[in-house]
Amino acid sequence: MLVNLHTSTLKLLNQERNASSLSTPLNSQRNLSQIRLGGEHKRLFTLLDKRLGRGRGYCLSRQTPQKEEVLRLLESCGSPGAKLAVGLAAFSGLKPGVLRGLVLRNLVELSQPGLQFSQVPSRIEVVVGRRGATLVRFYTFLSTDGCQWLLEDLKTRSQFASAKSPVVTAQSFREAEKTVHTAGLKWFDLRRYCMSAFMVADTKLPRDVIDSMFGYKVKEDALQHFVNFFKPSFISFVRQEYVRVEGRFFV
Repeated sequence: MLVNLHTSTLKLLNQERNASSLSTPLNSQRNLSQIRLGGEHKRLFTLLDKRLGRGRGYCLSRQTPQKEEVLRLLESCGSPGAKLAVGLAAFSGLKPGVLRGLVLRNLVELSQPGLQFSQVPSRIEVVVGRRGATLVRFYTFLSTDGCQWLLEDLKTRSQFASAKSPVVTAQSFREAEKTVHTAGLKWFDLRRYCMSAFMVADTKLPRDVIDSMFGYKVKEDALQHFVNFFKPSFISFVRQEYVRVEGRFFV
């Protein structure tokens, strides 16, 4: 039941954690929404507000949660399963509907039996529908802490884990939902925190790749970014950029 961490991933994550501990308040203490952004970032945040507030009647609070707020929220969760649910929204950027539909086979780097991760952070592959005869899918990552929360939660379940077992149980989701609402937040505030982190961190990921990680459809003229999207070398590159963001905002 141990998490297998690749040496290169651990080294990069530790570097980012050390950099975060030595950073100025701009990097680690201030609300992401209070950072002075250039014109391009302001435009991205405007688009972000429109996207996350579109449809389904979700109401957004006016500010992105601070990192400290998210950490307090996690501490308020009474079980690893509830922490996992919050982490999948705040650190993986998943919508509540997608989050509730995840099963263990979506964690393509989790071995069964044995329940060990071959890589951490671990890739979550999601199929969201069809475009003609082609499956529309994307991937994001389960954070390092999220991998541990999942393994801890699986130990407490009465049923034996299988490929069709939910990643987040209905009970854990209800507990997490109550904790989020008690804190005065909405699920999509956590999702906004995640995308804000990718924007502020100035990753090397193309904007269309970030959009795809959040489940958005990309424009036809942007498809050149996705020729290698599911190739191992590109997945490794995206994972390294995720670790950079994780070191600053997801730990």
